[in-house]
Amino acid sequence: MKIIVVSDIHINSHFSKKDRFLELMSKIECDLLVINGDLYDLYVAPPGRDILKVINKNKKIKDLIYIRGNHDYYIKDHFPQLDVRDFYRIGDVVITHGHQYDFLSSSEPSGKGYGKWSVVIREWIEKTFNFNVRILLKKITFGLVDWILFKAQKKAVADNPGKKVIIGHTHAPINKHPYYNTGCMVDEFFTYMVIHMKDEVGSISLISG
Repeated sequence: MKIIVVSDIHINSHFSKKDRFLELMSKIECDLLVINGDLYDLYVAPPGRDILKVINKNKKIKDLIYIRGNHDYYIKDHFPQLDVRDFYRIGDVVITHGHQYDFLSSSEPSGKGYGKWSVVIREWIEKTFNFNVRILLKKITFGLVDWILFKAQKKAVADNPGKKVIIGHTHAPINKHPYYNTGCMVDEFFTYMVIHMKDEVGSISLISG
């Protein structure tokens, strides 16, 4: 069984690589496509329907599961036909977006976090001045943000002992057992993961480009 996992495309955001993502979705082949959260940035705008049209048109994608992220937590309200989950488990692999392990983001979907307004303000700055606020903040904080987000990765692994745990959310690609991260399709990355399942054991590859 071949599974492709993508996450953090953040369509609607200024630096999203939407066109490259659409091209990928039109030509990939897999038994299962897992969208591991934040396909859309619903803080910025409601979702368009072109992405799912392209995915549905590609008959070489046999099945689709959508895992909600913090930026598209209410995706089911827009697409009630989707199979939307918080986790997907198969064999020795667990897939989840990961924001629930990050104290900065865990409360965002309920509207109690800082997320929405920080995204709205950041998006305005990025569109107006055309520079990437996320990358700038990571440089200013000298790795503090990276440390906080990797703690989320470690918590996800600790919560699923003995499993290969794939998350997204942090935008930082990782392929080092037991830590796996799809990275993102925004900022400086365009990465995703391919899982080959055989006898309940997953062989995981990180694909760039």
